[in-house]
Amino acid sequence: MGIQERMSEYLAYKQLKAKDFERKCKLGNGTAASIGENTRKTTFDRISIGCPDLNLDWLRYGKGEMLIKIDSKSNDNPQPTAATHKEEGALVPVLNLDARGGFDDNEEWGKEHWVEQIWWPGARDEDFAMRVTGDSMAPVIRPGSLILMRTVSGWFEFLEFNLLYVIEIEDGRRMLKKIARSDKEGCVRLVSYNPEFEDQDLPLSLIRKVYKVVSSFNNYGF
Repeated sequence: MGIQERMSEYLAYKQLKAKDFERKCKLGNGTAASIGENTRKTTFDRISIGCPDLNLDWLRYGKGEMLIKIDSKSNDNPQPTAATHKEEGALVPVLNLDARGGFDDNEEWGKEHWVEQIWWPGARDEDFAMRVTGDSMAPVIRPGSLILMRTVSGWFEFLEFNLLYVIEIEDGRRMLKKIARSDKEGCVRLVSYNPEFEDQDLPLSLIRKVYKVVSSFNNYGF
């Protein structure tokens, strides 16, 4: 049995049409019918996110069972007992909030709750994902992209520059920016990728929390 036969078996078991599978995994039209040994890794990454119960080792190589077994000991936070593919990762919650790529108002961070869980390669158990709105970080991170975030402890004592972060400031706003060194004492420089947005200096005293952006996912993959 080849990849195509196994794909057909999974779709039949899940009662999914090919177009619904492609939409669920954010794949192009006809991908389900053309998937094979030479299919790019990014395609399988999207499948692992869109269909976290599908064992990619089974799909690609016929190894193991078709479905990932779920540990039923905890109904609140089910975890897979096998990896969906060879990369390490974790199921992470997608919060029903956004991290704006700009300086508009945001709703309060304290209302965070997750609306779904997705498998994210390279994630840790404590990580979480949010969706980006605003285009100040385009074209690198476009509106609608998901970002994987990790809490930065002790950021006030040490913060690595020239990396992407989500910064929560005292008035409740959240900003997705690259943080760089500022010429102004007691400040950091917030850098946008979009040249239409000016860089700005932010006093450290206004920052409440900092989250490192570990990776991002858009319609084209990671």
